[in-house]
Amino acid sequence: MKMDIQRAAELLAARSAKDFGNALKDRDDPFKDFYKSLPICILDAVFSIGVRYTSVVNVVNSYIGTFDLTISRTQADATEHTIRNFLANVAKYDTIEDFSKNVLHNMQRTSSRSGILKAEACREIALVCQKHGINTLRDFNDYTDKTTLDKDIKSVRGQRSGIMLKYLYMLTGDENRVKPDRHIVRFIKETCTLQKLTDDDAQAIMVRTVEMLKPEYPNITVRFLDSLIWETQRR
Repeated sequence: MKMDIQRAAELLAARSAKDFGNALKDRDDPFKDFYKSLPICILDAVFSIGVRYTSVVNVVNSYIGTFDLTISRTQADATEHTIRNFLANVAKYDTIEDFSKNVLHNMQRTSSRSGILKAEACREIALVCQKHGINTLRDFNDYTDKTTLDKDIKSVRGQRSGIMLKYLYMLTGDENRVKPDRHIVRFIKETCTLQKLTDDDAQAIMVRTVEMLKPEYPNITVRFLDSLIWETQRR
């Protein structure tokens, strides 16, 4: 049976207006002020999966602090920290374990069973970008063969689900993307009384919901609504 996207969106729009109406009027999308650096986006996206976000902030701050970086939150510029810079920093350490322990101060793995270090996943994703000639944030956003790029990134161990990749696109500037992690999925399923929800359906419902709310809340985006739902659900 095909999901009734319109009906689900109507229910989600009603709850979102009730729960987040004030925030949508008084606040801006927090993603707009995220670091304008592709490697920092990769670190945040990879380390955010399945953990408290405070640990992700610690990882990013540890990396930035170790190498005394100054990274803009407003626009990419000539001093942007690039994929080439990131890989050079990783290469300063004998092993990825040394880098993970002494720079990131985090030894989390992509999975408790047969997972690799998240630091290694970050390096592998950076190498994928390098293979595709992607060095900067603009390179990533302007890259035309996204199908092949996505396939290669999802081939990195622990990234097959694509959830991290969707979040990476959000961090790098895509305002119309949703990250269908457990918090978002639970909120949509509870609100719309759904038993099952595919990633594609979650995306379609959120897009339609935002279209319905846009006249009253002009600054709403799929990404902004995602962040408000996630923020509430993680509590």
